[in-house]
Amino acid sequence: MRMCKICEDTEFKCRIHEVLTPFYYPVKNIDAYAHHFGYVYKNNKELQDHSRRNISLLKEEVKERPDDMRLAAQLLQEYKVLGEYEKILEYASMLIKECDCGEIKKKLEKEIIAKWRGIFYAHIIDAYEKKCDYDEVLKIIQKTYEYDMVNEITEAFCARSSLIANYEKKNYLEAMEAFNKYIKLYKILNEDDEKLLFQGPLFIGSVVAAKEYRLMLIYGIMVAAKLENIEIIEKYIQEIEFDDKRRYLHSEFV
Repeated sequence: MRMCKICEDTEFKCRIHEVLTPFYYPVKNIDAYAHHFGYVYKNNKELQDHSRRNISLLKEEVKERPDDMRLAAQLLQEYKVLGEYEKILEYASMLIKECDCGEIKKKLEKEIIAKWRGIFYAHIIDAYEKKCDYDEVLKIIQKTYEYDMVNEITEAFCARSSLIANYEKKNYLEAMEAFNKYIKLYKILNEDDEKLLFQGPLFIGSVVAAKEYRLMLIYGIMVAAKLENIEIIEKYIQEIEFDDKRRYLHSEFV
């Protein structure tokens, strides 16, 4: 792939996770793929060592660019790789406070704040989910909606997490409600690549990836089984493909 410089002021910035600056809109998605093998690791230790190296560089960048929410989100992503959930909870909570009443609120447009606020809350929800604290997951989902502007990718992530948490807590009616909401949002986002690109960078965008969608179908079918809802089971069981030898399925589904 060859990238041609058109504007003289265009350059890559940041020591790590470089970004083109300035980034001109509008943009257009095209069906072109570049296979990147820079993040193929021999083992988990190599992956974690890479994340620790990234964290040290990102901390320097964040210190120099405290208003750059993209870098802050990247730092949270590296903490996620290392499973450092307490650091995620502390740092993401601080970022949300800045979005709600700090300097970030003064400097960014409301729609942009909604995007990053949703991503930071998603990291908190994900951290509590990894800790199997489903009461806290549901509590944080409610707090996410306290902001008067919540975009669709954030809603989809909250619906996905509410489905899992309510299933594990045996709240099957609430879980089915969350499943139906997730499916509705999935259809909206899956048909609009540009909306998905704007609303959901980094890991939150994976909420509508094929693997995640399949997992949500599995949870939805398990909930339907608990509620003896044959219609839901018949509707979605055909969408789960079993042609791949590797499938990550819930034990109860099996």
